[in-house]
Amino acid sequence: MDSVGRSLAIGGDSVRLWNIGDPSAPQSLADLSAGAATAVTVAFDPDASVLMATGFNGGETYLWDTSNPASPVALPSLGGGGGFLATSGKGQLVATSGQAGSEVQLWNIADPYDRDSWSALPGTGTMAGYADSAIVSPNGRLLVMMTGGFAQLWDVANPGRPVRLGQVSDVAGTASFAYRDGRLLLATAGDEGVTLWNATDPARLSQVAEVPDSAFNIALSPDGQTLATIVSGSPGTVSVHLWSVQDPDH
Repeated sequence: MDSVGRSLAIGGDSVRLWNIGDPSAPQSLADLSAGAATAVTVAFDPDASVLMATGFNGGETYLWDTSNPASPVALPSLGGGGGFLATSGKGQLVATSGQAGSEVQLWNIADPYDRDSWSALPGTGTMAGYADSAIVSPNGRLLVMMTGGFAQLWDVANPGRPVRLGQVSDVAGTASFAYRDGRLLLATAGDEGVTLWNATDPARLSQVAEVPDSAFNIALSPDGQTLATIVSGSPGTVSVHLWSVQDPDH
């Protein structure tokens, strides 16, 4: 879904674009081809002017100009992807990765027709450095990559020269960012629960709270006041728990 809740993109054998401005009467806008890929990850940039999709069997990340959602226009694809993609809150930095053993690549899509500017996170082109997923902070300066039960923190303020800052252990493949009262908050989910970190200075990450929920997916609200956790219930069911973290120190 885009940031204003007007457009929804659904992956699969193709990428289907919908107008959900009136949720009671959604309108189909386009059925977009992602080549041979099965699109499993789709995302809009913050102003919904670019739609991105990647997935299995593709090895690329496909982009469309959706400034006019009724008539999307294909843009040059990124030569990496197939696993996950993550974009910053400013929308200029995109991180992609393919299947096991693929590099995590950083792309600058400020000019969506320029595909020459990219770099790779050092050490990610091996099975040992395989990334399960990644997220980028809203300001585009910090990337968190989940790999092998750890969350690696990377300074990507200069995407051409990413710098590894450190890592957090006991992370079960999911994390989320938000801003709260001028602080950058990072939530990581592990087997023992969800940990909330003050990541304003990511080189000196400090723990501020713990939530006793063993979740396999989490999300912080954009204002950092609410944490949503998705946990397994009885066989075949899941539950969504909402936690108030208005005061993350308590």
